[in-house]
Amino acid sequence: MFEENYITLLSDNNFNNNIVCLGKQVVEIINFLENFLPSLVWYGSDISITANSDTIFLDEKFTLYTPTKIGTSYDFKKESNKVFQFLSGVFIASEKDISWPNSLKIGTEDLFRPIEMNGIILEIRAFDTAYFEVYSDDYELIKRIATHYKSEIESTIK
Repeated sequence: MFEENYITLLSDNNFNNNIVCLGKQVVEIINFLENFLPSLVWYGSDISITANSDTIFLDEKFTLYTPTKIGTSYDFKKESNKVFQFLSGVFIASEKDISWPNSLKIGTEDLFRPIEMNGIILEIRAFDTAYFEVYSDDYELIKRIATHYKSEIESTIK
């Protein structure tokens, strides 16, 4: 089961850019993660974008709330490079392929709740062009991300 025990928020200060949730910023995050998590499988849901070229994220299945497979980190970066900005989106990284039940719905603005699936490493949410939230139940992973981006870590453990 995946729980959001730790969270770090990435905003304009973390990217030295007044605009956040850019496709190139997602690529930057994935490039960083690949240094120590080279073999992830990515899924997306509730994705809304602005783009100048054709991308799989324009497919209606990615606007729905059931996570849909994006592919490897390479695939995710390739498609994100075609995106100017993510208006919303939930991106889930796993160590393996996951068969998502149609009843599992995950929206960008939903309150986080535990995901009854194994193998999930982290979740990234793009919020209304304002910031990314990165969730994980692995403190060391969130610490690496927060250190790299000079962001704060918030614990949600009660």
